[in-house]
Amino acid sequence: PVIEFTVLGEEEILLVSRKSKSGNDLPPGKKIPLKQLGRYPLILPSYPHAMRALADTTASGIGVTLDIAIQIEGVPFILELVNKGLGYTLLPRSIVESSNLASKLQVNPFSQRLVRTLNVGVSSQRRVTHLTRETVKLVTHFLRLGMPY
Repeated sequence: PVIEFTVLGEEEILLVSRKSKSGNDLPPGKKIPLKQLGRYPLILPSYPHAMRALADTTASGIGVTLDIAIQIEGVPFILELVNKGLGYTLLPRSIVESSNLASKLQVNPFSQRLVRTLNVGVSSQRRVTHLTRETVKLVTHFLRLGMPY
């Protein structure tokens, strides 16, 4: 192969919603069946963004049609719209927790674990540099600590 991939880790993807003062329709921590994903108006980036591709592939695989309420690029914008109550999104916990809106949002896992795999790809036709090796070590270290990338 021209590119060799190394798995750095996995992140669980969660349904992100706004916390409501009057009571959210989703109790915090309640597991959501993946089959119900089509019930939630989603705010997602456009395809071919990796999160959108994961959402589309997952929905297609279980026979669910997604309700894409808003299509917008950029996690800060997506979380702002979720915080305004305009829909839900799909993100790993680390991204939500590192947001300045973390205290205003809640996450709910899916009953069937939804994950994305994080990989690094390097050319098999070139020597791996010291900088590349150290960067992979650093990213792997931060992922183990649960820090967003």
